[in-house]
Amino acid sequence: MEGFNLEKRTGFVKIWNEEKGWGFITDDKMKKDIYTSKKLLNKGHTRLFIGNVVEYDLTESNRGRDRNEAHAINVGICNF
Repeated sequence: MEGFNLEKRTGFVKIWNEEKGWGFITDDKMKKDIYTSKKLLNKGHTRLFIGNVVEYDLTESNRGRDRNEAHAINVGICNF
């Protein structure tokens, strides 16, 4: 995907607003909150719940208004 750098990460869902379809994942390594939304979930996952342990790709946009902002994409619930 041009304009993005991907890095596989894990974390947990800290905030999730089902009505609005967005929330934040706390990254295990960085302890930083990363934005995600319903449209960024893996196929087959339609919703998240607070406390879910998830795996995702951490991206940082290199262009547009989201320049240098981190987002979680390809979000999936971990089944340990």
